[in-house]
Amino acid sequence: VYEEKNRGIDNDYWQWYELAYAELFKNHTYGTQTTIGTIEHLKHPSLLAIRKYYETYYVPNNMVVVMAGDFNPDEAIKLIDKHLGTLVPKPVPPYNYLPEVPFHANIEKTIYGPMEEFTGLFYRMPGAATKDTRMMKLLTSVLNRLLTLNLNQKQLVLNTEAGFDGLKDYSVLYIAGYAREGQDLDEVRNLILNQINIIKR
Repeated sequence: VYEEKNRGIDNDYWQWYELAYAELFKNHTYGTQTTIGTIEHLKHPSLLAIRKYYETYYVPNNMVVVMAGDFNPDEAIKLIDKHLGTLVPKPVPPYNYLPEVPFHANIEKTIYGPMEEFTGLFYRMPGAATKDTRMMKLLTSVLNRLLTLNLNQKQLVLNTEAGFDGLKDYSVLYIAGYAREGQDLDEVRNLILNQINIIKR
């Protein structure tokens, strides 16, 4: 796991992603802690904390078993019962967080690393159960089509793409733009914003 963290540190895209989430979520664990943890966590793990977390959250009412492929359902149920049948359900503590404060201005950050230059935009959205999230999924699809047709295929940039993380409490729309050789990142960002303005109009 520690080596996986080291690989992430060397990956500009992953650093960009973690930095953006830290800026978007000052109160929620989406931004206050990373999935894999900090270097300090990984160097000095607390076995007591690991055991407590496991006993609290690794309970059958907080799990999902997913199976796919050509298998015998009766045999699969026997295996699940054999390996997971002794787990006892118990209440899982609810996750409480302070709501995020609305943004009143853009926040700009820079990271440095070994990869090619790129720029990105992140937008914090409501959580997955809202109508806004369904609309944002549609918007992301339309936006990707515009980016492909108007920027990528016309070779105005090296590449652009949009994505959407539909998370439970909040969601995130993100757009990445990669510059051609010698191209300024401000130009790439403005080209992306122009595509967003097309949708607005």
